[in-house]
Amino acid sequence: MWRAVVTSVLACVMAPLGLTGQESLHTVAGLDGTVAFEVSTRDDVRICRHGINRGSWRGWRGDECADGSVTIVLEVDRGEVRDVDHLRPGRPAPEPDVDLGWVSTADAARFLLDLVPVSHPEVAEDALHMAALVDSVMLWPDLERFAGNRDLSEDVREAALFWLGQEAAAEAVRGITRVLEASDESVNIKEAAVLALSQRPDSVSVPLLLDVARSADHPEVKESAFFWLSQKDDPRVLEFFLEVLRGQ
Repeated sequence: MWRAVVTSVLACVMAPLGLTGQESLHTVAGLDGTVAFEVSTRDDVRICRHGINRGSWRGWRGDECADGSVTIVLEVDRGEVRDVDHLRPGRPAPEPDVDLGWVSTADAARFLLDLVPVSHPEVAEDALHMAALVDSVMLWPDLERFAGNRDLSEDVREAALFWLGQEAAAEAVRGITRVLEASDESVNIKEAAVLALSQRPDSVSVPLLLDVARSADHPEVKESAFFWLSQKDDPRVLEFFLEVLRGQ
């Protein structure tokens, strides 16, 4: 099932990438080997030898880093994507079987997101991670869809919730709260939603976490909200904790 669907995804998404001659769509879709492409990354992303850094964290001193783009490498077996990875500065980079060169951010993100529902969970998580690095694309509609899709593994749904928490759009928060409000959702998924909320700015996250801490049905979800509130330097949190201690 995965192989047939992913072959279709490869063919449809790589069609606009300009493959010609021997590197035809059928050749790529039936490849046994590696496919590489480069895409622009968000301004706050740095690709380093020892990991990927986002936001204000600039990496370990002395770590070799680069920004502006990432080279994504796929391991493809007869049309099935078995691995999604990226090249790291300062590490050996073997020649791929097919090098697509620069790919537009829209095409790259669409390709990676389309892999998620048709791939092995580990591949899906890696595809989500790579998609989250791509510059100038709107991810939250797909992330919200994955987070609410109970046909996907919980690990993939939790990853979607995590990246949803990184999205700036207000709609992303509504997608997270919908998961929390679902009475039949699993505790693990709700805890992942609480984590996602905690990543939002304090002006957004604190009121929502306070609401979860007060009203969540599951003790584990409440505990998660309490934990993330304890990481906030906000007077509303101190006031809430004092209320709890006083039994109010």
